[in-house]
Amino acid sequence: PHYDVTVLRLPASTPLKMQESSTCCHSAIAQLRELPKDGIRALEQVEGMMKGAEEALKSAGVTGKGLTEMKKYGTFLGSAQELSLSAGCSTTRELVVLALLDDGNPSRTRRKMLLNVKWKCIGAARYEDHDIHGSCQKVLFTDGWKAQ
Repeated sequence: PHYDVTVLRLPASTPLKMQESSTCCHSAIAQLRELPKDGIRALEQVEGMMKGAEEALKSAGVTGKGLTEMKKYGTFLGSAQELSLSAGCSTTRELVVLALLDDGNPSRTRRKMLLNVKWKCIGAARYEDHDIHGSCQKVLFTDGWKAQ
């Protein structure tokens, strides 16, 4: 990524206004380097979790409800968390980069959620035309999943 004071410029992407300049980028790179040598394992994409994420986005946008909606399709085993993003991004890649950078959030909760090595299952959805939030995405993570 390339910074121009507080604007992040990614190849083939819309420039993104940032609060912290390159500070969040440098800390993200440092945290990525601290991951286990084998990295983060591939997560299993779960259809019920994807449906739950999609339904939650359509009804509530980036506010909660993803974990509630996915329970219609099964049960998560262990813990679960949801990540909701709405940043006017034009691609999923931009949304993921913003979550990794976690600009303006000193505790870096979105980054920690994305890089949590305990996750085994994922369900994600993107919704382009929400009345309030415009383009938004919801990602659900769990330690495990049992379909109904």
